[in-house]
Amino acid sequence: MITLYNGNETVFTHNGLGALKDCTSAISSRELNGQWTLTIVHPLDGNYNLIQAGQIIKAPTPSGNQLFRIYKVDEDLNKITIRCNHIFYDLSQRIVKSNLGLGGTQQVVTADLLTDYATGTNLFTVSGDGVVANSIQMVIGNNVLNTLVAQEEGVVNRFNCEFDFDNYNIRVLNQVGEDNGVLISFRKNLVGLNEIIDYSTLATRLFPISSDGIILPGASPYVDSPIINSYPIVYTQTLNCDTIKLDDTNTIDDVYVDLQNECIKQFNNGIDVPYFVYKVDFVQLSKTEEYKNYTVLEDVNIGDTVIVRHEKLNKNLTSR
Repeated sequence: MITLYNGNETVFTHNGLGALKDCTSAISSRELNGQWTLTIVHPLDGNYNLIQAGQIIKAPTPSGNQLFRIYKVDEDLNKITIRCNHIFYDLSQRIVKSNLGLGGTQQVVTADLLTDYATGTNLFTVSGDGVVANSIQMVIGNNVLNTLVAQEEGVVNRFNCEFDFDNYNIRVLNQVGEDNGVLISFRKNLVGLNEIIDYSTLATRLFPISSDGIILPGASPYVDSPIINSYPIVYTQTLNCDTIKLDDTNTIDDVYVDLQNECIKQFNNGIDVPYFVYKVDFVQLSKTEEYKNYTVLEDVNIGDTVIVRHEKLNKNLTSR
């Protein structure tokens, strides 16, 4: 049930201003450490005349019932379109007033930031799994949300962490989501799957160069990927190794080894695998013969790991 509340409501266990039972569409879209929006289309009947910008809507999502604040209402002759941001966007209204630093674990820094710049009663609570202390640099005039997820010297970038928002509860985790062994076998004719594969950044042969211009010796001064023969042609890239050079501590042989190791590191990080995006319609996929009893598909949530088995590449591609 989708329920409408006053904009200053703090208790959401009652029916508020009423249910938006006549809405014809309600779509929630979420990105990890990014936007979480709700768009509702409602006809010009029922209790539509109660809907105003600034109010709060409680709506079911794959992450349970979540609170969203209306930021825009569009009305035409037949309907209104209600655009909302998740309640954690309220943090964008809190402005940082100091250039000081904050230190501690990722959850301690986050809690201190929310407490220091609360406007009125702070409804947000913070938990997390961080154990390593670090610090952030605050910027006068920045908002708290940006300091958490986007600022260069903010929480996400300094701690390499991820945020999981559950209404007013914020979890600061080393990684959001789980790996429950969900495996989808991609075939061109499989209903519910759309594939985008981009070879523009693919490299199966790396030509490394040190910062002082040294390359590998011999007639083949490059390093090949173990899966170079999986592709119809060789995809070659120059690899500029700015931290590798010949000096008092590095002999020429050391430089050669470092250049080779840097190439191996890049292959281990996946430079020899194309950039890929899979759009999965779990509702449609569940109707196919292959996945009709695959109930685990219903439990894939934000941050979870999914393995897509691509038969043409003969490779399992891991994505979140």
